[in-house]
Amino acid sequence: MVLGTFISTFLYCLLVLLAIRGAASQAFVSEIAVTFGIVLALMSIGVLIYFFHHVSASMHAAEIVAAVGTEMDKAIEKLVPGRPGIGSFESEPRDEQDIPKEFDEQAQGVVDTRSGYLQSIDYESLFALSLEHDLLLHINYRMGDFIPPERDIITVWPAKRLDDKVYEQINRTTVIGVYPSWNQDVTYAVNQLVAIALRALSPSIKDPFLAMSCIDRLGAALIRLAQKSIPSSYRYDKTGKLRLITSSFSFEKVLDLSFDQIRQASVSDVAVTIRLLETMATIAGVVKLPERKEAIRRQADMIKRAGISFAVIEIGKAIRPVELESSFI
Repeated sequence: MVLGTFISTFLYCLLVLLAIRGAASQAFVSEIAVTFGIVLALMSIGVLIYFFHHVSASMHAAEIVAAVGTEMDKAIEKLVPGRPGIGSFESEPRDEQDIPKEFDEQAQGVVDTRSGYLQSIDYESLFALSLEHDLLLHINYRMGDFIPPERDIITVWPAKRLDDKVYEQINRTTVIGVYPSWNQDVTYAVNQLVAIALRALSPSIKDPFLAMSCIDRLGAALIRLAQKSIPSSYRYDKTGKLRLITSSFSFEKVLDLSFDQIRQASVSDVAVTIRLLETMATIAGVVKLPERKEAIRRQADMIKRAGISFAVIEIGKAIRPVELESSFI
């Protein structure tokens, strides 16, 4: 915006200057054009001041954490299931026969020559292709995974219906980039916040307040996620036929990804450990499903045991010199 304002002002002034030089023989100068040029120049100064303020504010650690948290909330909002064209969601196959026994042996993979991180998958188009050609599609990678070259991203059954046209259409449903993306990937934002928290807890920085800010954002995201129906791995059409098998994530996996590394890095910081336990209690207050409550209880128990173990070790270090001195005397 700032660059556009400066370029627009510069070009406008050049055009006015050409017009004035062209009308110099008539001794005519448009006061409105000159006045508007002055107004644009003042606006340019204003946006430059705003730019300096914006850059200095956006570099603040708290602003970065808030921005990542906002992007994570947006990614969670995109995960609402039941969109038109997707079909019904199941946590596991309705019947063992829904997946053909010869699937692994006879299915054909769609090879992609690109390498990079899986940024996006067009599930609607894949579902439409599976209906049109009566296919069963298995997506072998999860969003954000690194895809080596010449790997089967999607496996198709039966292979005899996979012609060149369908092959190309399936290939176009995936987006691979040089880095992970916020799009369709909640875990990427979680990893960003965890990385900030780990740096804040490192001995070279030692900023527990920044780490607690990351924990608060992660807790808020998990509360939001707990109120969602996370898309499952098995998706059926209206006739009850299995069409898509995806590599979905779960609330429990996101919970562990959010707090495992922070728990291990914060055992020596009592304030951060307490904040972790408080966050577990807050999340547990809104969770309804028993398996999710059990995951939270397990995480809280590990936080408590890690804190107790560290305290015992520190007490042992403090007592041992006293014991050695007593035995010497």
